[in-house]
Amino acid sequence: DDISTYVLSDEEAVYAKLVCYNSAAVNVYGIAEKNQRNEVLFLGDSIIGLQPDIFDIPSRVQDYIGIECGNCGYGGTVACTHGNANYDKFSLHSLADAIYNNDFSVQKTAGNISRYYSRSTDVLEQADFNAVKMICIAYGTNDWNYGNNIDDSDNKYSVSTYCGAIRYSIEKIMSKYPHIRIGLMSPLFRMLNDLPVDGQVNSKGSTLLDFCNALRGVAVEYHLPYFDHYNIGINSLNNSAFLRDGAHPTYTDGVDLLGAVFANEADYPYVENIGPGALAAYTHIVSRVAEELTIPFGVGIMNDPVSAISVAKAVGATFVRGFFCGQQYGNYGPIIKTPGEIFRYAKSIGAENIGIYTSFEPHNGSSIDSRTFEEIAGSLYKDVPVAGYSLNGPKKGQAIEDSNIAICKKLYPNIPISFNNGANPSNIKEMLKYCDMVVVGTTLKKDHYLYNPIDYDNAKEFILAARK
Repeated sequence: DDISTYVLSDEEAVYAKLVCYNSAAVNVYGIAEKNQRNEVLFLGDSIIGLQPDIFDIPSRVQDYIGIECGNCGYGGTVACTHGNANYDKFSLHSLADAIYNNDFSVQKTAGNISRYYSRSTDVLEQADFNAVKMICIAYGTNDWNYGNNIDDSDNKYSVSTYCGAIRYSIEKIMSKYPHIRIGLMSPLFRMLNDLPVDGQVNSKGSTLLDFCNALRGVAVEYHLPYFDHYNIGINSLNNSAFLRDGAHPTYTDGVDLLGAVFANEADYPYVENIGPGALAAYTHIVSRVAEELTIPFGVGIMNDPVSAISVAKAVGATFVRGFFCGQQYGNYGPIIKTPGEIFRYAKSIGAENIGIYTSFEPHNGSSIDSRTFEEIAGSLYKDVPVAGYSLNGPKKGQAIEDSNIAICKKLYPNIPISFNNGANPSNIKEMLKYCDMVVVGTTLKKDHYLYNPIDYDNAKEFILAARK
């Protein structure tokens, strides 16, 4: 009778914390732990699955509730039967069958839809369902948009309908693993064709809110928790602050992951023309990897701006960075860039809309331009159609406010600045006051060595420092 002496079981704790999370959360991202033994699994579409691993919804929930969560989301999927047979192998009802049989061979041998599909399938295959405490089911936005039927009064378990597939999956999973709690997550409010989804109907005359209400009804049928994400405060007035494209949540709490950058940093000593072999290999690598990216990306080829612009145009990059202006002597010999020739070339191949972020500070050398940094920064932006500057961070022992980035931003606040190198957990929060974009590499790598792989703990430390 004394509530202070009542101890929640592990399962009840998961329930309680998720309910608290649901009532408190609006922006839903965070950091996942490595080497997980997942106790909560999220099944869903791209709202769950599309985000980068360290920013996805399961990771944010994990960060909030302190219980390991696994991302089993597949973009483009639905709860019920999918019109595409390959996609249907990843629909909720198909995943429920796979969980019941503990056999994911159908998913593992399916055609290559997206590389992150295999990541989600690996999470499911490696899960110990006897230890899983909860499964959160999050479908609906695609079911509505594709014009799927909500329910079938003659067959409540019809997997060709939204509610039928949900019921089928609940019973399939719980019949095999009765200890697993199941929670139903409604679709998020969204925009469609730049208009709020409120009042818009699909080909069957249903609104997204109709799907939400139907899902709530299924939750009542089975006495399951219903997490109402349609009404968490996102609407037509503020959606741009929380939805990066009108449908998918933004990546971070106040720090946007703007994109990826491809570079040939290990190609030293650098040359001004990388040659056809390296150019072909670079283009092939970028084009293949870019197929899997869901964020903007840019390219950089050290000291070879023409090749960088060429690749960017060929692969659909949105920006390039490098040394497009200025003159210097240094470790790689004389480097002299003529902006007029470079930018005329960009226009000649239809690449004039690709953003060019140029460095003009010497790199492993000395500038032969006798003007001060302030003079160059002020005149270059007026005379050359760059998107912004790519500038170095504070020198060793230099105060942040005395760095070239800070000086430039104070003098010319309208010039976009990319923090080109030197970003680390100790300076990133302060430096964000002076820059518009950060390119970071060495800080994230194992042992802080540029040519090593990215280290999870280093990346996590940097992101958390930027969010403070």
